[in-house]
Order: sequence, then C-alpha cells, then structure tokens
Amino acid sequence: MQVENSNKVLELTDIRGFDALVQGDNEVVDMLVEEYEKSDNKVVSFHKVRDKVLTDMFATDSLEDFLTMSLNRHNGNKKINIPSDMVDSLQKALCERIIRDHVPISAIEDLEKSILLLYSKYDKNAPIVLEKVRNYMQSNRPKFAHVLKKALDILDDHEESRPKGIIA
Repeated sequence: MQVENSNKVLELTDIRGFDALVQGDNEVVDMLVEEYEKSDNKVVSFHKVRDKVLTDMFATDSLEDFLTMSLNRHNGNKKINIPSDMVDSLQKALCERIIRDHVPISAIEDLEKSILLLYSKYDKNAPIVLEKVRNYMQSNRPKFAHVLKKALDILDDHEESRPKGIIA
C-alpha cells in the first residue's frame, strides 16, 4: 500500500502548484492521494483538496507575517538587514502558504503594495485587514491569477482615486 501511495504522489507532483499546496504536510498529501483515488483526475483532485485546505487550514499566521514583512520593508526598517531578493523569496513562500498555489516572484511587489493599501484603507488596523483577506480567500478560494487580479484592482482603484499632481 505504501508503494502504491508513493506512486500516486509521484503522479501528482507534476501539477503546477503541488509544492505550494502540500507545503510538506503529510495530511494534505494524504488528502490529495485519497481524492485522486476517488476521481482519477489529477486536476480535479488538486482543486478539491486546495478548496478544503483554504477553508479548513487557512494559514492566518503566514498572512500576518506577510503583512508584517511588507510593513517593515515599506517603512525602511533598518534593523532587518536582509537583501531585497531574499525578502522577496520569503514573501513568495508566505504567499504560497496563504494562497496554496504557485506564486511567481514577479508578483510579490504588487501583492505587497495591495496589502499595504488595504492596511491604510482600514486605518492601519491589522486585525481588520487580516480578517478581510482571510474571508476573501476562504469564501472565494481563488486561484492565484484571481488573487493577483484582485490585488491589481486595489492598486488601480487607488490610482484612480488619487488626485492628480499629488503624490500619495
């Protein structure tokens, strides 16, 4: 049985976002294998398990860490002497833990800016921002592309509402 499960896991590892979904968690791997055995469709299994993980196992602390790191970088916290590309890699790992999907490193800046805008919008009340993002993720269970679109919409709305000639 162990060998059969190992073979099923190997079959599933070629799905883009596999590592982001399972995060090294054997419970998630087991759920994925079980779902794959039921449906015999890798993609369907992946999405069903991802929905369940986002709903039941949401990584609130990773979201909190993402906001904290974004604030520290934005505020130029000199106590943290980490190269920018390393911060981007850490932010990418946090995003993948939150979204449970593959996140390209090129999207980190936009995701960071959008969460900072939400932080400003809600009067720098981190618990409200965390709750809004968590509720969005759990109720919609969006794929990464939808999360990025939402982030870019937040940035666009900010640009449109900003008076011309004033730097905000």
